[in-house]
Amino acid sequence: MKLSQAIIALGLSLSAIAAQAEPIELNKVDNRMHSKYGFSWQTIEVEAIVDNLAFDKSVQLYFEDETQNWVTADMTYQGDAGPGKEIWKYNVSRTITGPYSNNAPLDLRFVLKYDVNGQTYWDNNDGQNYLVTAGSGEYSPKPIVLNSAYAHAPYDYNYNGNTGHVNGYFNAQFILQNLGYSKDVEVHYTFDNWVHKYVAAAQFTSGVFEGYSYVTYPNANNAEVWTFYTNGSEAQSTTANTVEFAVKYTVEGATYWNNNNGANFKVPVVYN
Repeated sequence: MKLSQAIIALGLSLSAIAAQAEPIELNKVDNRMHSKYGFSWQTIEVEAIVDNLAFDKSVQLYFEDETQNWVTADMTYQGDAGPGKEIWKYNVSRTITGPYSNNAPLDLRFVLKYDVNGQTYWDNNDGQNYLVTAGSGEYSPKPIVLNSAYAHAPYDYNYNGNTGHVNGYFNAQFILQNLGYSKDVEVHYTFDNWVHKYVAAAQFTSGVFEGYSYVTYPNANNAEVWTFYTNGSEAQSTTANTVEFAVKYTVEGATYWNNNNGANFKVPVVYN
């Protein structure tokens, strides 16, 4: 069944969906194929950003399954995404080949659905639906999004008489649209609430292992992964509790910022 048929069955038009799409938007997708010891499986993760319009709400992934029927799956709340925004996520692992399985990889064709205050809002990629093929890796409709971040304070260790020191560090990974060959990605960050500000370049990553999957970049979705890492003097504080940061992406004469909807990203510093 086509999406347009499914929407008509729900009593909504495609134009109505497009007009109401603002309170929910796709943030990122990861569609991967894994294999080990003759077994293969697929992992799918979809992340949406919604306006927090009320406490009671339903956020769903509406997608075409392996039988080409449109079905819904509930997304779950993950946390805040800046003022008045929330992150909701769906993830699943599908067995493809194994002792008792023989399934086809799923090319994920989908839209996002948000029910709140008696209203239904959609993000259907301006009427085109989203499509992220099996094994293609990451995708985002935004110029640059945060994929992960972690910070650890320095520490000394003593394991059965073996002693040593591990420097503190901060790392982050970003998904960006490949909008041109020549590009710069900068991370603007602080360990002390902007008393001291640091600016450093992120680096292009040619490929990433995730679980038992490997994807090269730019991938089939024209997405790239860039990473940032520092274990410099600024990361050696023994009193810092949070790293606050934003990311700047410059390409083809245009500059894009992602600062977590004006709140900046904040990652706790982990202490042993």
